Amino acid sequence: MVEVPGGEFFMGCNEKVDKECSEDEKPGRRVNVGPFRIDKTEVTVAAYRRCVEAGNCSADGLRMPYWGSPMKEQPEWKDYCNWGQAGREQHPINCVDWSQAQAYCKWAGKRLPREAEWEKAARGTDGRKYPWGNIGYEAVGKKVANIADESAKRTYSDWTVAQGYDDGYVGTAPVGKFPAGASPYGALDMVGNVWEWIEDEIADGRGLCGGSWDYDPQNTRASYRSRSRPRSRLESYGFRCAR
Repeated sequence: MVEVPGGEFFMGCNEKVDKECSEDEKPGRRVNVGPFRIDKTEVTVAAYRRCVEAGNCSADGLRMPYWGSPMKEQPEWKDYCNWGQAGREQHPINCVDWSQAQAYCKWAGKRLPREAEWEKAARGTDGRKYPWGNIGYEAVGKKVANIADESAKRTYSDWTVAQGYDDGYVGTAPVGKFPAGASPYGALDMVGNVWEWIEDEIADGRGLCGGSWDYDPQNTRASYRSRSRPRSRLESYGFRCAR
């Protein structure tokens, strides 16, 4: 885990450096949170397996995405679920619902992060647009996160991607693969790879932060957030824990 000191930080849309904000990121404001710790990386398949073997976590549904309206299994995306896939033990556990994420964190003596905690861990105190600063994917000149990129475009030609940016992955990457994208506190993969469940209820669902491997650059920023039904298990949903 990494330490995040207590105190104020800038939460939400910082319009001085970010012109891509959604309305629910506004207004940007100063928020105070107490000190906490957060996992340096997303919870891996290997770590989640230990919880299953201990009898405290469920493996139900981990091989099959479940989402949509109406909610249903999505077999066309099942190959992107990491559970049971050879060579993916160090990839983030995905295709997990909110309750599975919560159960793992409780077993580990932790909890899901609150939204304000997650965002502070991702961007520090100065209102930056991304964990690494304010330079976007097309201009940053190094691999900083796993998002919808040129690799994804070669597989999914209709996707909106970061032009000229290629992280080398379609699907998740092993956790911690992009140290150049670390947050000010040393947390890795705070944007991209998998959306991360948080504790908070948002509107009619549970909150998610950070974007994922299949999301475009506008939606993989530090202040962007989403929500989903707690029972949803997407190939792009994972989590990390806090304490």
